[in-house]
Amino acid sequence: MERKIIEKTYKNIICISFIVFVLFIGIDFLSTRGYTRELIAVLTDSDEYFANNGPDFINPIIYQAQKDDGTTKLLLGDSFAYQVFMHLKDYNPDISFLASNGAVTMAGQYIIAKEYLDNHPDATDVYLLLLPESIGRTFDTKWGYQYAVLPFVETETLTEYDEDTLEILEKTYGKIFLNKYIATLIDKSGINRKLYLNYMRGKTEGYILSDYYELSDKYLVKLSELCKDKGVNLYFYPCPVSEAKRDAVEIYAETFESTLTYNINPDYYNMIYYYPAEWSGDNTHLEYEYREAEYVDPMLRELLSGTSLLDELNFN
Repeated sequence: MERKIIEKTYKNIICISFIVFVLFIGIDFLSTRGYTRELIAVLTDSDEYFANNGPDFINPIIYQAQKDDGTTKLLLGDSFAYQVFMHLKDYNPDISFLASNGAVTMAGQYIIAKEYLDNHPDATDVYLLLLPESIGRTFDTKWGYQYAVLPFVETETLTEYDEDTLEILEKTYGKIFLNKYIATLIDKSGINRKLYLNYMRGKTEGYILSDYYELSDKYLVKLSELCKDKGVNLYFYPCPVSEAKRDAVEIYAETFESTLTYNINPDYYNMIYYYPAEWSGDNTHLEYEYREAEYVDPMLRELLSGTSLLDELNFN
């Protein structure tokens, strides 16, 4: 009798475990699909993990880079470059405006540029505009996976990273999470993203650069070499910076002359235009009222004075 009770209990545990497993798989599947995706995200308090979603923003940029749209010039950059240049897109049909986000890192900027150059045989110029703080962005656990990994996994361009970088990504985020199927499950599901990102953030803070210019010295130089091979001009300029960041910028500039990045544009830090601190709410991006052309265009003209980019740009 006792043996039968034990066997029955054991069977019940297996049955319940199987049911729970099936329910979990079903809910997880529904969390990646249409209306139920949003509903389950709300019910599991994971809808906030869809905010600032890297693939939604970066994937279209990569696909646009791969499309031969008749442009001959490429403008890359971080989120500040996106803020101040995108209103000029309609006035400059020969320029592909593909500014994205600093969180893609310099490695991601390289991939976007490479995809563009591989698909635009008549390209003549590449312009890269970054805030000083974007030069040293790394594969962190706040935005790194969502911006520097997911978009490139999903667009099958991650292999453009060199072997050392891929090894860093494997150690930082886990090799299995660089798999396209697994990465897509994380990307499409709020609950999956919540579980993975919280697990990862509790485990590590991400890859620590050996030097602030580590990724820049590797991938900006690779981009320079690529441009030379294709007969394309590369220009590396700073974005305007909030006056509140002047001290931080001076720290970044201290070791600049000893880097390979310096060789691409020795005047990078000398070119910086500082705008009033009150124009920025987070000391990095412009408040909405200061993103209008009446504020932005004079900044750009001052910043780019004497450069080929200013000669190329039409402001109206």
